[in-house]
Amino acid sequence: MAAVFEATGHRHDHGAESDYRRRFAAPDSSRRDRPGPDDDAQLAELYDAALDNCRPCQEHLIDLVAQNTHTTTDLVNWACVITAETYGYLPDAVLHDDDKADLFPEPFRRLARTYQDRFMTGTDYRAMLPLCSSMTCDQRRQAAAAAVGLAVGLGDFGVDFPFQ
Repeated sequence: MAAVFEATGHRHDHGAESDYRRRFAAPDSSRRDRPGPDDDAQLAELYDAALDNCRPCQEHLIDLVAQNTHTTTDLVNWACVITAETYGYLPDAVLHDDDKADLFPEPFRRLARTYQDRFMTGTDYRAMLPLCSSMTCDQRRQAAAAAVGLAVGLGDFGVDFPFQ
């Protein structure tokens, strides 16, 4: 599926079979009561724009994601799931390391700590949602940018994301 992002006219080819990183598995929006019909498509487009290093599309899509608490929560939760599946846990740099604040700003780390505290009980998304709702749009934007950066970074190293 090649999508044309309206604001810039750039193409981001989600169906490129030759690129293993394009095997996007959308965050598990099935856990929420009413996922938006375009949320998964918007996150796939954001992921593809990040893979293509298309800054204009990325910035615009991150702004859109940050306006929707559910979509931001889905994205951060997805990044936490694939990170935990990759390492077997969430590394300290993702949770606490102030030296990595440029990569993992505090809003992302707060949500990641909530994931870490709740994933064993399967209540991570439900616990992350009110926390994400209490954040400002700028804080959600910071969390979303860190989450997509983490997902792309793991993809760049050939991590085979779970649930695909």
